[in-house]
Amino acid sequence: MRRFDPARSVRAADGVTVERLYGMVLLQHPRGACYALNEVGARVWELLAAPRTLEALVEALAREYDAPRDALRRDVAEFLGWLYREGFLEADPVPKASGA
Repeated sequence: MRRFDPARSVRAADGVTVERLYGMVLLQHPRGACYALNEVGARVWELLAAPRTLEALVEALAREYDAPRDALRRDVAEFLGWLYREGFLEADPVPKASGA
């Protein structure tokens, strides 16, 4: 099983489509799975247009929502873990150390 590493940047996986329908955001995986996201989940997905770490997402969401950072961190980590395990996210490659 794929394990989510909260220290690494993640981004939307190739082939995932997003559709807005009647105010809902729907994610569809190439394997056929489709899920509706709530407002915060949709915002997390929008923020993942560029690779971001868990902490970067928490910082962005804390500026937009009146919620304790610890609760945001816990909930977003759980959501990202689920997205990653289901194949909706890909981790950015770990940069290689330069041999200078």
